[in-house]
Amino acid sequence: MIAKRSAACMILMSALCVTGVATQDRVTTVGVLGGVNFATFTGDIIGNAETKVGFDLGGYVSFGISRNFAIETGALYSQRGAKVSEQGVTVKFKVNYIEVPLLLSARLPGQSAVTPFISAGPAVGIKVGCGVSVSGGGATFGSGCQGVEDALDSDLKSTDFGLVGTVGIDVRALRFSLRYFRGLSSIANVEPASVKNSVFSFLVGYGFRLR
Repeated sequence: MIAKRSAACMILMSALCVTGVATQDRVTTVGVLGGVNFATFTGDIIGNAETKVGFDLGGYVSFGISRNFAIETGALYSQRGAKVSEQGVTVKFKVNYIEVPLLLSARLPGQSAVTPFISAGPAVGIKVGCGVSVSGGGATFGSGCQGVEDALDSDLKSTDFGLVGTVGIDVRALRFSLRYFRGLSSIANVEPASVKNSVFSFLVGYGFRLR
């Protein structure tokens, strides 16, 4: 009888330990992040597009589903566009988005405070502003969305769909990551030609763990 009780107690304690570890692994982290990006256009419309420097700023939420995997989402304000230089004249296209990604993140936790991770998944961007600036010969002038659409000879779509890939490290609460967004659909309503976003970002963040 005593042996049965001891065995039952051991099973119960083991179950509680497993449940505790599983709960500990399912950590939710809320954080902020921002950094610099290097954006350009790809496609048929602008063949000689160069990189334009902008910034990203936003927040993220990471839902741990196991020790090594998490689902991440959030919202990121991203300045995108491109630059074209020709015969002493520079044209900068600016198209800004609020991006909402849905990423699967794989983590490699170890004994140290540094945790490498890699994330990938789809993202949708909602256009919140655009403009174009032209500089050359000592003069500079700008225009709004209509200037961009005139230059592209097409209306701009209100949304942008693409894929996101990220590699980085978490150092305790700090996050350092290199991110790439690749547009899958043309941001201009013109067929059969296309213009798509391509953006590299270096981001720094800070996360708060919730229980």
